[in-house]
Amino acid sequence: MYYDICPYQLVSGEIWYTNPDGLAPEEVLFDVIREDFLTNNHSIVFCEKQLKHSYSHKHLQPPTNGIALLKIANRRLGEDEQQMWNKFPWEDRCFATVFVVSRKGATCIYMEENKKAFANAEELFDVVCRGFNDILNRKNLAIVSAGRIVTQSDNYGIMCLSAVINNRMEMMAKQEKNTPRDFDEKRLLASQLFASSQVDAYKASIVIQTLYRLTQSQTEINRKLCVLNAALDAGVMVRPPYKAYVTVFDCEQVLTKSKYSRRTNPRLHQYQNDPLYKNAYKEFAKIKTLDF
Repeated sequence: MYYDICPYQLVSGEIWYTNPDGLAPEEVLFDVIREDFLTNNHSIVFCEKQLKHSYSHKHLQPPTNGIALLKIANRRLGEDEQQMWNKFPWEDRCFATVFVVSRKGATCIYMEENKKAFANAEELFDVVCRGFNDILNRKNLAIVSAGRIVTQSDNYGIMCLSAVINNRMEMMAKQEKNTPRDFDEKRLLASQLFASSQVDAYKASIVIQTLYRLTQSQTEINRKLCVLNAALDAGVMVRPPYKAYVTVFDCEQVLTKSKYSRRTNPRLHQYQNDPLYKNAYKEFAKIKTLDF
């Protein structure tokens, strides 16, 4: 399988060091992508040059550490969208996989070649940039090509990327049928409110995914709150609103608002000596010290 490597840069019409939230340009772009994931693909609008219709897109996994993996289709949004994303075999598709790296010292887009979706790399690159720039321009930023687009198939990074994408594509149908998703649509909408409780907006998606992963295996509500308190005490988030928490973690039937307030009060909870709390606290503390 061939991929096009498209280096890019973020530019501004003015001297631009960081935005008011203290994010570097690469972090701002990643924050835009992460927000799109949290809003269930509703923030970024990918469209063709004449702006006559929008292209459907979907995240293959939560954006993490400045890296995002998406699928973008040369199709309008419609009722058959889910059927389109699950279409097999690999060649018989109208979408292409796009791998975005937006980190300090590493700004590049890897794009799968699929002529049934987009005629060439330049066309898809323009679609991607147009979607990003619609939001970035409001922040006095723009993404532009930083060099010649190169096609490769034997580069080590491309081979690794190809393996990831192939695996994700092959397992997606089975995962959706046989295992619960990390976030259904209801929880994604709630997570917009939930994300506002994160101390560091850039690390919000990492915190949420870690919290959900550590909570998923716990059946008792007190064990779930044990993990939440570890995150609160580690300083990676403030206490989320009750309604957002019980919606994201589907526990409204067993957790009252008064119990939630009592169990998340640092003066009242008794989790500090719990092994689950200690292990979770260590994980959240590591997130707080991450340097992107």
